[in-house]
Amino acid sequence: MDKGRAFEEVAAEALEQIDANGYADRFVVSGKQIYKVGVVFSSDGKGMCGWKHKFSWVYRKG
Repeated sequence: MDKGRAFEEVAAEALEQIDANGYADRFVVSGKQIYKVGVVFSSDGKGMCGWKHKFSWVYRKG
């Protein structure tokens, strides 16, 4: 994790990156609920510090 920054800030940045780069776009055609998770790992290698998530329903026309 970036020292001096709260994990909420880092996780929110990860979620923004998921949206900006369209990582979930290819799953939209499934018509299922999409979960996006921004995970923050500790910089000392001791695992996760925390995470943020968001989800959305994708409706298919037809």
